[in-house]
Amino acid sequence: MTLVCDPEFDTADDAGTLRLERRHGQRVCQQRPAAVYEPLVSRLLQGTTRDVSATGLQIAFRGDVSLRAGRILQVHVGRSAGSLCLPHRRGMMPARVVWARDDAETGEVVCGIEFLTTIHALSGAA
Repeated sequence: MTLVCDPEFDTADDAGTLRLERRHGQRVCQQRPAAVYEPLVSRLLQGTTRDVSATGLQIAFRGDVSLRAGRILQVHVGRSAGSLCLPHRRGMMPARVVWARDDAETGEVVCGIEFLTTIHALSGAA
């Protein structure tokens, strides 16, 4: 697979350095409650989505959260911005942490999450 640098899809970070945009789907900025279950240590984390697409999402967590790239999780995204996210086993999707970093400005841990199955495959045919 060859990555081609296209100026239309490059983005600049805070320092002005260009980096290749690796997202595969169109992202929509949405702030919804999200629950992430980490089966390896049997814990449930509550966060808020920052953007969502058919292939993944970005979630921000408050507090001391240690998620590393490569971890397999179960993710549930709530329906409305003001509600508490109460996940149900059937509504959770398998996902993998692609990247995680501390946001010093907000005090949050922000993670890029990639779905292991696509939303289209889970929605089923009508």
